[in-house]
Order: sequence, then C-alpha cells, then structure tokens
Amino acid sequence: MKLNELIEQVRPLAKELSQYEDIELKLDTLEAETDYKRFLNWLYEWLCNEEAREQSQKDRMDALAARKKATANRIGRVKDMMGAILIAVGEDKLVMDEYTISKRKVSPKPIIQNEDALPDEYFRVTRSVDKRAVNDAIKDGKQIDGVVMDNGGTSITVRRT
Repeated sequence: MKLNELIEQVRPLAKELSQYEDIELKLDTLEAETDYKRFLNWLYEWLCNEEAREQSQKDRMDALAARKKATANRIGRVKDMMGAILIAVGEDKLVMDEYTISKRKVSPKPIIQNEDALPDEYFRVTRSVDKRAVNDAIKDGKQIDGVVMDNGGTSITVRRT
C-alpha cells in the first residue's frame, strides 16, 4: 500500500479530530512525501498528544467529581443546620420570603449490618455471560447455540522505548 493510500485511510479520522488541530493541512503536506517512517513518526507524535489529552481530561473529570462530592456534602450539612434550627425553635414549618422550610417524618429503613447472614431471597442475581468459559469451550471443540466466531483481526502495539 502506498503512502497516499494510507493518508486517505487516515483522512476520515483527521476530519473527526480536526476541531483540535489543523490535521488536514498536515495530511496535505504528507501526501507529497514518500518516507513512511516520517509519516509513522508524525502519527506517533499525534498518538502521544491524544493520550496526554485523554489523561488530562480524566484527571480533570476526577477533580470535578471530587469537587461535586464535596459540594453535595456541604449542601447536606447546611440542610442539617437549617433542620436543627427548625427543631430548636419548635416549628414544623417556616414560610420565609424566598423559601419554605419544613420537617417531615421519614419512614424507618433497614440497615444491613451483615450481608452474609441474609437469606438468598433478599439478594438480586445478575446474569452475565462468562466469555472466557465460552471461548475455552469453543477452543475445546464444543458447538454453542447463539455463538459465532469472528475472524479475529490485528492488534497494534506501540511500546515506548
């Protein structure tokens, strides 16, 4: 396969990601080149940048999740304080200019102290396919209804040196 053909295969991905970089321009300049190693180096650099972007987004999402949890905890503490004040003044309901605060009875709920002591009837069972067992059975020559094998494929590994 020629470099130009490879570039045409990469072009749809480039269009998808073009919102981040001017990839189309880079592909256009690569079309004139014939050195596939330079093309691979450019793709590797692109891969590294995308992996760094992905890690950065994950880190940001983790940080935002932690902030969201902290905010939810603060909201809970403020509501607890407002409820404590309502109880301290002996009111069931207070109507204010911008809000109404009231208390209500909450139904008792069970607190599970030892799951192992519970009878089976109080558990939900989730059914899922054991793909490893299916694969092993097929390798051993078993025919399994509802299962077909794909043709496999190729996996690309990029190791950093």
